[in-house]
Amino acid sequence: MFVKRGLIPGMVAGLLILLSACSGGGGGGGSAPSPAPSQPTTPPPSTGTPAPAPTPEPDYILDSFFPNKTFTGMRSSIHTAVEGPALERPMLDCTILVTEQTLCSFNDLPLLGMTHSDPTIDDIMARVLVSHDWMAVRFREVLQEMPPEVRLITRGITAIVISHDIRPSFYWQGTGAIYLDPSRLWLSQAEFDTIDTTPDFRADLGNVFQFTMPGRYVTPEEVDVR
Repeated sequence: MFVKRGLIPGMVAGLLILLSACSGGGGGGGSAPSPAPSQPTTPPPSTGTPAPAPTPEPDYILDSFFPNKTFTGMRSSIHTAVEGPALERPMLDCTILVTEQTLCSFNDLPLLGMTHSDPTIDDIMARVLVSHDWMAVRFREVLQEMPPEVRLITRGITAIVISHDIRPSFYWQGTGAIYLDPSRLWLSQAEFDTIDTTPDFRADLGNVFQFTMPGRYVTPEEVDVR
């Protein structure tokens, strides 16, 4: 990136100094020349290098397709759920940092089912990106509770992104990834406190479309009569 810098007038400043130091000699006579009028002191020009202009943020493709969402926090905090997966860099570049100039193909980040026909929990976790470590712990617990045949649905995605500022959850075919809101994963107050509390825009849809979906929670000892 080229940065335009102000020109430092070194030659002009030097010429002014020379002119002010020379006195006009005058004609004959032995009288001393009149002193030159005092000149205001001019500070020397700055020789420091101007600070470079900040590098503009790339045009991330998620921002273009979802202008009502904010992914800044996700991009600054996201990391892999497990250390050192082979696809760590492609996962970040192809689901979070992807731009129009760096579009990915299945050669860069294949679907999970293209590399594992019957993925294990470890295989799935190797495709998980999180903004906070506890999210990886909770998601693994969810996978452990799932019947094995239900886990097969992960074969159709490239990655699973769980971040504190995703709301609501969504899937996007442009990256082949699913982006999960962690609001249903937390188990402690400390975990809850890391989640963005921006209301889900769908919360008011009942009023907009004039419908209500009632529900209630019951304990195993209660009888659910509906």
